[in-house]
Amino acid sequence: MNRLPDYIKDKIEKTGGIVLTEELEPAVLEFVNSRTAHYGTSIESYCNIIETNPSELEKLLNAATVKETYFFREECQFDFINKTYFKSGKYSDIKIWCAGCSTGEEALSVYALAKYSGVKAEVTASDINARSLEVFRKGFYSDNSLRADGQKFHSLINDISEKTEKGIQIKSSDLSSIRICNINLKTNAPYPFVFSYFDLIILRNVFIYFSKETMADVLKRLHSVLKKDGILLLSINEIASIPNTPYFDKVKDGSVYYLKKAEPKAKENPSIINMLSKAKDKLQVQNIPGILKNAVSGTKPASEPACKADKKFYARIMTCISKGKYPEAQELLSSRTYRPCELEYKYFAQGFIQHLQKNYKDAEINFYKAFSLNPELWPASVMLAFAYKRAGKTEKSLDLFKQSFIILDEYVKSAKTCYNFMMDFDPAYFLEICRKNIDGISKACGE
Repeated sequence: MNRLPDYIKDKIEKTGGIVLTEELEPAVLEFVNSRTAHYGTSIESYCNIIETNPSELEKLLNAATVKETYFFREECQFDFINKTYFKSGKYSDIKIWCAGCSTGEEALSVYALAKYSGVKAEVTASDINARSLEVFRKGFYSDNSLRADGQKFHSLINDISEKTEKGIQIKSSDLSSIRICNINLKTNAPYPFVFSYFDLIILRNVFIYFSKETMADVLKRLHSVLKKDGILLLSINEIASIPNTPYFDKVKDGSVYYLKKAEPKAKENPSIINMLSKAKDKLQVQNIPGILKNAVSGTKPASEPACKADKKFYARIMTCISKGKYPEAQELLSSRTYRPCELEYKYFAQGFIQHLQKNYKDAEINFYKAFSLNPELWPASVMLAFAYKRAGKTEKSLDLFKQSFIILDEYVKSAKTCYNFMMDFDPAYFLEICRKNIDGISKACGE
C-alpha cells in the first residue's frame, strides 16, 4: 500500500485530534503496512480491526504521535518558569500539568528545577502515547536527551539521576514523585482534574498536530482546569498558530510568549490569526504569521524610512484577508498606483496573499522582489527564508535566516518600529524563530 486510506486518517483525527501532516504520514503508513502483514489481511479488514479493537487503535495512535524531546528543551522558557514561579516568592507550592509529555524529559526538567529552587511542586504528566509513557516510567535516558539547548540546567538532572555506562537513570524516589497518566486531550470525557486546579499547564509541540476546531475545543477545556490568571505555556514555534479565543490572552515576557487565562468574553473577535491554521508551514516551524497589521504602536525612530506605507490602505487589505476575501484583497492591491519607494510593500502584500492561498511559488517570487527592493525589510527576508525552506532550497534558506537574524538583531537593539505594522508579532519573536531555524538547519546539514 502506497498511501493511507482516508478512513484511517479520519479515524486518527476523530479519535486523537491529530491531523496527519506530510511529515507524519510516512511513519503511520509504514506502521499500517507492518500491521496488515502481521495479521495477514487486507487494508479493508485492518480498518475493521481498528474499529472493533481498542488495543489496535491505541497502537495506531502511538504511531501517529512519536515525537522528539529532551531535557530543558527551549531553555528560555525554563528561565521564564523559574523567574515567574520558583524565584518570584509568590508560591510556596505549585501545581503543574505537563500535557503531551512524551517520554518525560520535559516533566522531569520542571520537577528538577522546582526541587532545586526549594519550591513544592506537584507535577502531573500525561500523554496519549502509551509507549512513550512506558519509557517515562522506566526513567532511563540516553545522552541524546541532553543537548546544547538547555545546557545551563543540566546539573539539575544530575541531582535527580545516576550516571551509568549506557546513559542516565532517574532515581526512583524522584520518578515516583511525578504523577504519570494516559490522557487523550481530544477525548469527550472530562479531564480527570477539578476545575481551577493548575497554576501552570505546559503543552508544547502538540497543537501542531491539531486541526483548528480541535485546538479551539482543547483550549476551552484547558481553561477550565487552570486557576485564575493561570498560564498555558506553548512552544516558541507554535504560539503564532493558536487562534484567538475568549478564554486566553496572548502575553509577552521578554522573548517568551504565553497564554494567560482570561474570563470568557461574550463574543470572540475575528482575527487574522484564525487564518494561519489554514496555511500551515509543513516544515519545522508551523504557521509563521507574515501578517499585515492595521496599526503601529510606540514612537517611530528617526531611522524610519521617509516614504511610509499607507497604513489605512493596508488595514483594508488585512480586513479582507481576515475574512478570507482574497480576490477582494487582490483587487485592492491592483487598484492602487504605487510610487517606486512603496513597491516593496505591494510585493510583500501580494506574496502574503499568495502564501495563504498556497500559491507558494509565486509567493516566493514576490517575497524576493520585496526583499531585493529593500534588504532592510525584515518581514520580507524572514518570509523568503521560509519560502526557500519549503521549496527545499536549504543553503539559500540558511543564508536568509542568518541575514534576517543580523537585520533583526540590530533592529531590536535599536528599538526600531518602522516595519512592525507588517507583522502580527514583534521583531524579538522573529529573532528567536530565526535563531531556532539556523540551529536546526545547520544541525541537519552537519555544520
